[in-house]
Amino acid sequence: ATTLNPAGLYPEPLRLEGGTADFHMELNPFRLTLGQLHVTDRGSALDLSGTLTAEAEGWRLALDGTMDQLPPARLLELWPATVAEKPRKWVEENILAGTMRDVDLALRLDEGQKPDIYADLEFDGASVRYNRYLPLMTGASGALTLERGRLAVTADRGIVTAEEGGALDISGSS
Repeated sequence: ATTLNPAGLYPEPLRLEGGTADFHMELNPFRLTLGQLHVTDRGSALDLSGTLTAEAEGWRLALDGTMDQLPPARLLELWPATVAEKPRKWVEENILAGTMRDVDLALRLDEGQKPDIYADLEFDGASVRYNRYLPLMTGASGALTLERGRLAVTADRGIVTAEEGGALDISGSS
């Protein structure tokens, strides 16, 4: 097992089953190129690549990643609480079960600037709370996109069962 806690993002270091990395480091000027970081964890595979450079203005980070699948609870363990806090809270409170798959993410960070974060994923077999006053959507499949702090969720498939009975197909909703 490997532990990881970049820049102290997590209250306690993440424990990951294992991984491998290929990278190249240049010192003058400083540039670290991550060709591939492959991490295996709880039946999931995460691949990251990117660069970290020292520019006249400060550090510049460009990081891209993909993950095959994971449950919502593990997504929240990997998603630092201080990164995109409102979208993270929405996911924590409203995607209650299912599988997240085909996760794509990109992070661009220039020192002194707000991070530019992009992520998208598909979900399947999920229970989703789309409105706190209405019944849960069950058997939901769809997509979630986070771009520049805006979270968009679309349901390709899902059922809402009213208290009075009867199922309502709400496929194609967002």
